[in-house]
Amino acid sequence: MKKLSVKIMLMILSFGLCAKDSPAMAIGGDVPKAVTAKFESRYPQAQLENWKTGKEGFTVVFKLRNKKYRAIYSGNGAWVRTEAKIKTAGDLPEAVRTALRKDKFDSWYVNRIVDVETAGGHTYYLYLDNLNTEDADLNAMKNTCLIVYDDNGQLMQERKL
Repeated sequence: MKKLSVKIMLMILSFGLCAKDSPAMAIGGDVPKAVTAKFESRYPQAQLENWKTGKEGFTVVFKLRNKKYRAIYSGNGAWVRTEAKIKTAGDLPEAVRTALRKDKFDSWYVNRIVDVETAGGHTYYLYLDNLNTEDADLNAMKNTCLIVYDDNGQLMQERKL
């Protein structure tokens, strides 16, 4: 009897581990096969981290070529967009770097860059501030903003945060 209960426990544990790694499991429920099939077709070499369900549909976090990505798919499996952080402004496309150097924000500190790819191309979201400091007194004078460029370096949006 003891051996049987140990075998049953091992089976339950191994099932739980397999289910955790399954690309079809998401927080809040299963991901439809149409969605996972589209993801696997678009990113066959991706290393899956997790799926989540949300108001936009299904979000998958994965790694590809040692870089972390987040892709969003609609409920019917249509790819909506893929997002990735860019480490430095030097990693931006040349057209965007050139536009940034010519912009009024050229001396501002780049806090974060997000590359958003859609069917229309790439869009680059740059979060900037005019002071690179953690000093509480200087933070009161700090201005932050978001600027958005397209693939060609055209400024699409500028907004103070």
